Amino acid sequence: MWVTRWLAIGLLGLGLVGAGCTAAEQSSPAPPPPPPPPPAKRELVRWADGICTLGTAIKGVRSAAPQADTSSGTATEFLGQASTWVGDAEKKLADLGTTGLPPADAYASTMKDWLGKLKEQVNARQAPAVVSTLTEFEPKDAELAERTPELRASYDVAPNCTPVGQAGPLRDLVAWSNVMCASVRTLSELRVDPLADPAVSDPRFQQAAWAALGTYITSAGQPLTDVNSQLNNLKPTGIAEADAYRDQTLSAVTAALAKLPPPTAGSSEYFQLPFDQLKAKATEVADIVSTAKPKEPGLDAIVAKDKNLAEAHALAPACERPQQTPTTAADGTDLAACQDGQCQVLITGSADVTAAGSTFKIAVTSSGVTVADATGALTLAPGGEGSFGSGTTKITVKLVSLTGTDAIVDVRGS
Repeated sequence: MWVTRWLAIGLLGLGLVGAGCTAAEQSSPAPPPPPPPPPAKRELVRWADGICTLGTAIKGVRSAAPQADTSSGTATEFLGQASTWVGDAEKKLADLGTTGLPPADAYASTMKDWLGKLKEQVNARQAPAVVSTLTEFEPKDAELAERTPELRASYDVAPNCTPVGQAGPLRDLVAWSNVMCASVRTLSELRVDPLADPAVSDPRFQQAAWAALGTYITSAGQPLTDVNSQLNNLKPTGIAEADAYRDQTLSAVTAALAKLPPPTAGSSEYFQLPFDQLKAKATEVADIVSTAKPKEPGLDAIVAKDKNLAEAHALAPACERPQQTPTTAADGTDLAACQDGQCQVLITGSADVTAAGSTFKIAVTSSGVTVADATGALTLAPGGEGSFGSGTTKITVKLVSLTGTDAIVDVRGS
């Protein structure tokens, strides 16, 4: 009997101990959740935005390709458009650089190879091959973002990408910042010194002076038209001071546009004006344009007052500060270095340059440089590039950097 009782107590004790072990096992901590995807970064937002923009453009070019007789005049026109597009697309892709993320860089490399093949066929005027090759690359940037966690958050807030996840209100603020920064930059770079054009100020090039001033008068409003459209389509942020700044900027642009000559007016009519009257008209237009330039306090001051807007501003590609530009030119101030057709020189104020047997003048303005020869003139903002020439000579000038009245330019002659 005592044995039986002891066994019962022993079994009961074992049962309790067993129950205690089970409870301990059930209360062990759960494994930690996977870490959240990395937050968005401006360099990846910029990259994703550029890739998405190129993807959209590829679909547009494909839809414009002739579907039937590729030997027709339509095909010839298409090849001309495709040539311009491919060159532009290659440059934009190269400007995006690499991300350091293997899936993203492999995708960009595939796009680069495809553009290179397409360019060869366009240059060879092989219309059927171009039409066929256009279908060989299918933009799959959304799939890329979904399988690349390090890219996803940046992709989802990129203004020209369609989110694959939940970007929330941050995406709207990034889009707002992107438009506002681009608009403010455009307005800051408006030309308001047309008489500084060397075609106007240098008697040697006055054959092109009427055209230079006439073009300025009729085209000065185009940047304002672009900004007007962008700001009109911009959704409010709900941040009172930011929305007021957008409204004030738009009002200034709209008021300036209302005072400018109609964009339909051709520059040819200005050839009939005496030169002094033409200069007076250009000065009048410049005075109107200057009223649309940004006023203080500027966008940066507005953004700094709101934490969420500051975060978005730090991600928006158009709000990126210009990269550091060279402070010294490879050839210094030695303009003679340009005579062999290639140089990088520092221009202070203005200077005559001879390259590949062609002589022209480069003048530094408040917003960039103007370049003029007997055939005409072109204006370049920092980073801008343009070509001119006659016969077999072509001169290409790129404005590398601008500091006050100093400009570093690359010159190539061919």
